[in-house]
Amino acid sequence: MIALANCLDGNAIVSDPARTARNVLANLATLACQSAQPIYHGTVMNLFGAAGYGIYAPALMMLEIPTRAGVCAMDYGLMRQIPIHRARGEASLEASAVGSALRVTFLAGLFLAVLIRGVTWGLAAALKSSMATSILDVLGILGFSLPFVLETVALASLALATQTARGNFWIRGVLEPACSLAGLLIAAVFWRDVEGLAWMQVAAAAATCTGATLVTAGLYGRRRLIDAVLHAPHHRAMERFALPLTVSELLSALWQYLQALVLPIWVGNPETLGVYFGAEYFARLVNTVRYPFDTIVAPLISEAHAVGDRGQVQSALTQLSRWVLILVLPVVLLFCCFPHAVLAIAGRDFAGGSVFLVAFAAAMGLNASFGLSGWVVSMTGRSRVTLMNNAIAVAVNLSLSLLLIPRFGAVGALASTITTMLSVRVLENAEAWGLERVHLFQPAFLKPFLAAGASFAVQWVVGEWLEDSLLQMAVATAVGLAVYLAALAVLGLTTEERRLLGRSRGASRTAR
Repeated sequence: MIALANCLDGNAIVSDPARTARNVLANLATLACQSAQPIYHGTVMNLFGAAGYGIYAPALMMLEIPTRAGVCAMDYGLMRQIPIHRARGEASLEASAVGSALRVTFLAGLFLAVLIRGVTWGLAAALKSSMATSILDVLGILGFSLPFVLETVALASLALATQTARGNFWIRGVLEPACSLAGLLIAAVFWRDVEGLAWMQVAAAAATCTGATLVTAGLYGRRRLIDAVLHAPHHRAMERFALPLTVSELLSALWQYLQALVLPIWVGNPETLGVYFGAEYFARLVNTVRYPFDTIVAPLISEAHAVGDRGQVQSALTQLSRWVLILVLPVVLLFCCFPHAVLAIAGRDFAGGSVFLVAFAAAMGLNASFGLSGWVVSMTGRSRVTLMNNAIAVAVNLSLSLLLIPRFGAVGALASTITTMLSVRVLENAEAWGLERVHLFQPAFLKPFLAAGASFAVQWVVGEWLEDSLLQMAVATAVGLAVYLAALAVLGLTTEERRLLGRSRGASRTAR
């Protein structure tokens, strides 16, 4: 993704406009295909109801904690080291980085799968709560997916770090949702219980990993990939860089998914858990808008920092954050204007989650829009600062959870999660300015908020005219989106956006 520098600065490090446009479009296509995830979770909610989802969702979120730690920050390592080694012509070190990442993630996944199965089996035997036992049983099954999930993450990161975003598209945009939906279909037909769904999720992860290996071998080179895995030595510098980030990722996942561990202790009703986690899941879709831009900005900042180009870091942060904001705001408006209609996708059991959905969506919109500044800290080599930030977040979220959840239940969990999330973003943006003197607060960054205000007013008026909730959502969202885009055009595109649009058209004509 380093080629995106062409659209951000005239003195770009890499000069390949056609690849720039293709990579950006491939990432957006990946994001569009990943929209199948709401279909997956909405179907699970309909099949198993709030009680079943109240068992499945906490187990799935608990799994995120060892998943994020088990990657061992090899995804960050690849996106930092491969651009540097390619810029310096260090082919042997590039192979070392690739081999280290693929070996470490797979072995970490095997170790964690065995560990999780053993721990959950022991705890389930010791606990008397049937709900806790059910959650642990599902978590123990899901743990077997980790070797495949972690290897898939490393393979997708390799595609992104080598500027072949179409590889990430096929892995994360096509294979992953297709295998997940196929597994869900089989579970719905033959099992119709949460444990059967968990086993099919393991099978889907294995199928995704197999396909990801074939895709990566085709793009990177089968012989190069095998030699890197079997013969290349460990990349010691990447491992030293990744170690603090591994602990940091563990802490980050812990504070983000802490409620999956804490909330079931005080809230023993699986229906309440299902409603809370269902609303949170839908709201987390707001954050997914930012993820394709993470993989663009991380290697770009790494290479720009390596050659001392602070202006390039500033330009990338400002423009990419604006693009995230432009894409995030319509999704936030959808959830905030029509929460009942959105939750109707999940079934009647989830109708009581509107307050959770609106609050989470608004907070996650801010979280996504201001989130790229964290890469300025980590990709400039300050992984220990990132570690400190996440340690602070764990302490804040745990303290607030223990204070609020026993008294207010799920509402307390909502308040502690949102407060922690936004505190981390404020801290990261302050650090980006203090350490590198870069920030995203430019006049162009504020224009999408004005466009969103106009869109919200139109959606509210149109929604008042219609009675059917689904028709309200469809018509008002379509009209509101048109107003939003028109307002953005009137307020004015940036020079970089006009340049990217021109190059995207050129790339499309070249492809034809």
